Amino acid sequence: MSLLVASRRLALSMLVGGALVAACDGGSGAPDADDGAAPDADVAPGPDSDPNDGDAADATTDADATTDADATTDTGPDAAPDADVALGCPAGSGEGPLGGARPTALKIPAGYDPSRSYPLVIELHGRGARGIDAEHVFEMGVMADDYGLFVMAPDGTLDEPPPPTEPATFWNATDGCCNFYGSTVDDVAYLRSLICHTQANYSIDPNRVYVIGQSNGGFMAHRLACDASDLVTAIISIAGVTWLDPTNCRPTHPVSVLQIHGTADTVVWFDGMDALAPGPTPSAPATYETWAQLNGCAGPDEAGPVVDFDESVAGNETITVFKPLSDTCRVRTEFWTVVGGGHAPSTTDFTKLFFLTWFLATPPNH
Repeated sequence: MSLLVASRRLALSMLVGGALVAACDGGSGAPDADDGAAPDADVAPGPDSDPNDGDAADATTDADATTDADATTDTGPDAAPDADVALGCPAGSGEGPLGGARPTALKIPAGYDPSRSYPLVIELHGRGARGIDAEHVFEMGVMADDYGLFVMAPDGTLDEPPPPTEPATFWNATDGCCNFYGSTVDDVAYLRSLICHTQANYSIDPNRVYVIGQSNGGFMAHRLACDASDLVTAIISIAGVTWLDPTNCRPTHPVSVLQIHGTADTVVWFDGMDALAPGPTPSAPATYETWAQLNGCAGPDEAGPVVDFDESVAGNETITVFKPLSDTCRVRTEFWTVVGGGHAPSTTDFTKLFFLTWFLATPPNH
């Protein structure tokens, strides 16, 4: 193992909850899907992103494009005979194709064994992008076989702007983003149905259901944490925030939250904004504090390491803070301020693996 790789693995291990955990030892093979162990692998550099739009990635949007995550996918049920209906899921959740009228693909890890339990990761794209773009950004599907993950990257729906404006895919997340034209689509119900269908047909650990999104996808991740906390364990939101009125967020369970936001974001402003149609947005710090309150984590912040998260900004530009766990604060609540960072960061080469490591280290919430 090179000194550079070793140092980056050590840095990654220090980031999880601000606590030092054991650095990876360079071994090969996937961890046991039941133990939630942090993965051990090198990560290729993330793709650069276009800061001038609301999308998550500088990635292909060709309808015929494929990724490694598409190599072994499933769009319909393959239920274990004794699959139970998950908490919060209606009877019959596993019937029909995954996604119904809005089908999506499911990446099934190689060597799936229904006698074991597995994490499920949902990747959410930004406005104007598609699920394949979210996979290009986060690459959870690429890591699925090695680390025993079920992964899906669904598409939002097309909005209906007046001519000559071109329609764009979006998630109907909060009053701030991104239902610009009065759509009635219920994306909470849609994404809940994807989780329930997968849990009904496969051995998914209900305490390891994770959502990651950027921009409009980050807003939608927050919305799911608010409205589907009975199904979602943890979220990571990059350049997305929650409701302006925090009383609109009423989770029934605590949810681990990692909020990441650049101070130079000119699309979703770090300090909040009142000009983003269809409504204003809270600041990134206010979003973090909202979740701290909701999660019972009202104590003072503790400082984590200062890290190099965004390659487009020189040096270690990202300040990390977190709420320490306690008797009342039983899930992770963390905030990364990317000083000088824009809307779509160019992530460092260990970031995608860190996201997975952070997810797997979050405490159960059900």
